[in-house]
Amino acid sequence: MIKSFFRNFFESELKINILLLLISIFAYWEISILQYSVQYDMLDVILPWRFHVGECLRHFYFPYWNPYQSAGYPIHADLQCPTWYPETILIGSTVGYSNITLHILFILYIFISGSGMYRLTRHFGADNLPAFIAGAATMLSGVFVSNAQHLFLIVSMAWMPWVILYYLRLSEKPGGIKNILFLSLFTFLLISGGYQAISIVMGYLLFILFFYYCIRALVKRNYHDFLRIIKVNLAWLLTTGILCLVIIVSLRDVFHYVDRLSGLTLGQVMENPFTPRSLISLFLPYGVAKGPAFFGTDISMANLYMGIFMLGFFIAGLFIRIKAGLKILLIFGFIFLLASFGPYLPVREVLYKYFPLMDLFRIPGFLRVVIIIPAIITGGLAIHAFLKDPGKIWRRFAPPLVIMGIILMFLLGWSFLKISDHGLTFNDHDISLQDKIKALSIYEHILIHSIIQIFLLVSFYFLVRRKKKLKLIIPAFIIIEMFISVQMNIMYTGCSKDFYPLAIRAELKERPRGFPVTPPSEILSNTDGAAAFEPLWRNVNIFNKSVSFDAFTSFKLKGYKYLEDQVPSLKNAILRNRLVYLSDRIYNENDHPPDSIRSFHALDLFISEKDYFKVSKENLHSNPGDTVYLTEFSPHEIRTITRTAQPQILTLLQSNYKGWEVLVDGKTVPHFTSNQLFISFLLPVGHHEVKFIYKDNIVKAAFIISYLALLVVILLLVMDYLKEYFSSPFKILLPGVLIFLILFATVLLLNNMRQKQSDRIYHKYVTSVNEIAEKNPSSTGLIFMVDNQAELEKISEKQDIKIDYKVYTQCLPAMITRLGHDLSSNQKDKLLFAHINIRLWPEIPYLLNELYPGTEIIDRTRISSFIHYTSEATGKEKSLFLTYHDFESGAEGWSGDNNFLDTAQFYSGRYSNRLDSVNSFSYTFRLPRSEITGRKKFIINTSAKVMLTENVNTFLVIQIIRNDKTIGYYTRNIGETASERNVWNKVYFSKPIRYKLKPEDQLVVYVWNNSKGIMWVDDFLVEITLPDY
Repeated sequence: MIKSFFRNFFESELKINILLLLISIFAYWEISILQYSVQYDMLDVILPWRFHVGECLRHFYFPYWNPYQSAGYPIHADLQCPTWYPETILIGSTVGYSNITLHILFILYIFISGSGMYRLTRHFGADNLPAFIAGAATMLSGVFVSNAQHLFLIVSMAWMPWVILYYLRLSEKPGGIKNILFLSLFTFLLISGGYQAISIVMGYLLFILFFYYCIRALVKRNYHDFLRIIKVNLAWLLTTGILCLVIIVSLRDVFHYVDRLSGLTLGQVMENPFTPRSLISLFLPYGVAKGPAFFGTDISMANLYMGIFMLGFFIAGLFIRIKAGLKILLIFGFIFLLASFGPYLPVREVLYKYFPLMDLFRIPGFLRVVIIIPAIITGGLAIHAFLKDPGKIWRRFAPPLVIMGIILMFLLGWSFLKISDHGLTFNDHDISLQDKIKALSIYEHILIHSIIQIFLLVSFYFLVRRKKKLKLIIPAFIIIEMFISVQMNIMYTGCSKDFYPLAIRAELKERPRGFPVTPPSEILSNTDGAAAFEPLWRNVNIFNKSVSFDAFTSFKLKGYKYLEDQVPSLKNAILRNRLVYLSDRIYNENDHPPDSIRSFHALDLFISEKDYFKVSKENLHSNPGDTVYLTEFSPHEIRTITRTAQPQILTLLQSNYKGWEVLVDGKTVPHFTSNQLFISFLLPVGHHEVKFIYKDNIVKAAFIISYLALLVVILLLVMDYLKEYFSSPFKILLPGVLIFLILFATVLLLNNMRQKQSDRIYHKYVTSVNEIAEKNPSSTGLIFMVDNQAELEKISEKQDIKIDYKVYTQCLPAMITRLGHDLSSNQKDKLLFAHINIRLWPEIPYLLNELYPGTEIIDRTRISSFIHYTSEATGKEKSLFLTYHDFESGAEGWSGDNNFLDTAQFYSGRYSNRLDSVNSFSYTFRLPRSEITGRKKFIINTSAKVMLTENVNTFLVIQIIRNDKTIGYYTRNIGETASERNVWNKVYFSKPIRYKLKPEDQLVVYVWNNSKGIMWVDDFLVEITLPDY
């Protein structure tokens, strides 16, 4: 019965692929069902760049430029961001990217890799079952677990088997237009979406295979086959070249601007290798789940696990007959495995010195993935041979099992001795089981996994030795054993229990869409630290749509690196300006090298001798009445209105890269580079409209050619597939193409409607303001918080708003304090509040509700809201809990040191809480868990009166503790919120909580003075409210 089931089930490739997909979903269930969030580079690198490209495409901007990090850079020329990858284009132009998208892609690419390995193992002669086992082992291997954050590597692992498969088919079989098309398609996917180092390595592998097949044909004197190989390889290279044309063209200028492409130092190339100690991962991947110091590398580079049983079959497979192509793959993979050891062996250095392009990438640990494919295929072929002739292969398979058992016993004994010296974590009865697991040492990891592996190994040995039901036992043991290893490691390198995917998505949805006009603030304030929200810490200004100098990337223009590394004081001075600013302070950088100067003025411009000679002839002079006003902003067009009394230099804080053009009143004017990086030009006297435009028509043309070629390749492959089922494929293909075009046009239309939505909202809200305020304009206030003040002013002039209003074009901590002060000092009976396409921090509605408890929501959309506030409370009670401490007497739930109650400074009563170098923490509030248990959505609101002296670095902290461990830690920098010193400021901090708290959870709120400066806290309030304002 079992034989019949396996024979019937594994005859169907469709069923095998469905099973592989289910295994990938189940093995990585924490990610696939959105239980826990992906982490690290997935959120800090992969998501922001794909998100930006998607924003460009969905708002009909060609994805040339990223203005929000690195002071702007050509994202289309940065291969780290797969701008031209079909996945990026398709998802970006339709639904757009979020963290949820990455969860889906992670599972999808793992499945694609497993499916490719199944087909590749079949190509080398294995039956369906062994090939299926090879595919499953690949998906569950240590590379996918340890490098779960590196989507670019996972993409490479997904397409590598397919590229190898179709290159072998192309070289071994006559004809092959279909194989040429498939190979070109998969090569393009690998190059455009994968890790560049792997693409370079694959180039060397394919060249070696090409050389082998050519020599083989010449040795056999089969000149016809030799010529065929030459022709099909030329056809493949030509087709791939056309598909990759947009990438090639995008890179044509980047070498002049980026140092890294001229090569790295040997020391840089050797960073984060696969170390000798990491070989433990071949047997015990749980042993390398922590301890980067012990292993001498990042833990993501320390895992080479392919399954302990698959490792045994791989060793046995080395002694059976295999094809020459697989031998080449094994030798090649072994060479790069040795190279992955970096400084521990000379191989990586030899590659660095003598092989082209091998000096362009760091992290030799990534190279270990090259051995995974041939090793697992060899193991799959050994399983195939074992199932055919168990007795013959058992003699080759048993010794490796015994040797591995001895190694595991040694590791068990060694770890036990080490633990005896340090003590066993499980003997600590004062901490929970979950905390004990987190606190386990490396040696305890090795001990635990050794016991599991020895049990499985012994069980497998005795069951397989009987040579019965092998088709059930072998796949079951391999998949179960590797599934256990995945689960033991995934929470260390793959995902985090501290963050929830849906909560992260909700945070992202609060960020502005499109490309609002950037606020008129100093660029220096737009740091990743100020914009971060857990667990996104880097490149986050892309989500907030704020121009920043900060960047977490290895793609850095020369001028950027110069400012960042050599003259940081000049960089900090420059960033005290707004995005566009005027200056009359110019210096010849030859006569005044910036790196020889200690201090700088914000308006200092260092320019080349040639440009200085031209500009210095003008009578440059700044006047108090000179203005520059930003009116429009997009990824590659920025418009300003200027008014000056004398000539000046106008500077845009974006990197000067080939493709930028400056127009004054519609006419192109010459521009130059200032301070080694930025765009500057001579602005004539008077009133002008200035446009900064970035475009590269050659890149756009190359994109059209590449994607037309891609469409042709896909259509030809679809037609070839349909020929097997239909006499006339055009009857099926034509409706399919029409349906696709209709769906794609629908998506574009929806995006266009979304883009025009904000314009309609501006008109709608201004009209509503006049209707509501018409009866009593003197007692009604009006606040606009919008992304485009110029558009608002234009509409306001036409419709003539009847009441005074204030406009805020940014939502930053300091603005919240200013808004609270403005409203308190001039409070009216009613307030109209409108926000359009700008992130609305939760402090804003809380502040408004505090002053105006009555609310009437007039309109609300995903990107806007219009609310009528009144001084009389209306509607249901939104407060769940409120506590207040004025430090005059005790308050329930609050604790602190009475010695730091101070009468020297106070806002109300006689006392305040003093914080200084001795007392770093304010009085602390702890909320009883019964108040919040079971609620999935609520907002923790805090406010306090604070007085800061100079040089104070202090934070308002909201902390959630579970079993004495912090699971949520949220801060607001009070120094950024209360910009004035030595006066009382009211600061706010609100944090929405979007996950259900458990009974043992505890909420803690306090102020932390992380400096030696002095500050005072008074009138400290904590309130928990419902989120439906």
